[in-house]
Amino acid sequence: MKLSYINVLKALTTLLLCSLFALSCSKSDELMPKQVDKSVELTQEEKVLRAYIDKHFTQPYNIDVVYKWEEQAKELGTFAYPPRLDKAQTILKAIKYLWLDLCEMNEVFSPNFLKGKAPLVIRLFGGRGLNASGLEIITAHKETAIEFYIYNVNDFDPKKKDDFFILYRSLLHQFAQRLIDLKAYDYKAFVKFSRKNYISSDEWLVSALENVKRVKRFGITRYANLEGFLTPYAMRSVDDDLADSFSMYLLATSVELKTALRTNLYVDKSLYVEDEEGYKRDKEANEKARKIIDDKLAFMKEYLAKTHKIELDALRRYTLNRLYEYQKYDDANE
Repeated sequence: MKLSYINVLKALTTLLLCSLFALSCSKSDELMPKQVDKSVELTQEEKVLRAYIDKHFTQPYNIDVVYKWEEQAKELGTFAYPPRLDKAQTILKAIKYLWLDLCEMNEVFSPNFLKGKAPLVIRLFGGRGLNASGLEIITAHKETAIEFYIYNVNDFDPKKKDDFFILYRSLLHQFAQRLIDLKAYDYKAFVKFSRKNYISSDEWLVSALENVKRVKRFGITRYANLEGFLTPYAMRSVDDDLADSFSMYLLATSVELKTALRTNLYVDKSLYVEDEEGYKRDKEANEKARKIIDDKLAFMKEYLAKTHKIELDALRRYTLNRLYEYQKYDDANE
């Protein structure tokens, strides 16, 4: 009898729980108070920021900008804390000038080019994007580029060209990732260029860049060139290679590109006294690395022209102009 009584009790408990669940489901169309966005009273500063985002990002491109803390953000970088509101607006003005306004130029892009191609979200973070290895990254690795991550917002100084350069590098890298998402490139053909030279760990980059000035870490470097890459960040993966080559090519001066493709790979024969074999070996390796970079750039230009109708050298003239006339960013936001 005791066992039967317990079973009855369990059955009644189960019936009661099911009834309560059914009752709650019958009201599923009604949002609970915590689910409703009551639009907490905003400060005047945040109202101005939200109005700017709505006018220049959400209305024309359906891009949302996230600048407040979200739990999942802690996985995106060591210093993934929210930015100051004043700095958020400053960097958004720079993003509009450097990238959004650029994509409206019919000289290089078809009309309404960004419609359907823009990311859905731009996430702003106050601190630098340091990953678990201690490497300051251009962007966090993610499955798709449907979200852009912008780091170091609080330290962004609109009076410094270096800050604009690093921001532009990140924007163009992620823009390239977005274009790749939308129309795939021939991965099998591209990976052949450097299949064996991609790094397996960021610790190598951390060590290699340790004594390099911060802004130069995002630029063209000799040791990357000698391995057949334009930048150190291009060595992280095949997709990073294409995206970072796109970004760097659009911001490199002619002198920097010439250095990467010619002078930087020159082997000084005077350093190979009584080592003719060593000289021939290194000269051949360096020539091979130079050709790999040339071939990658040619591949990238063809891919962009065929799939997105972007003429890379024409676009480069405009990206360089915007970078070197960065002081005008505020005027463009009037």
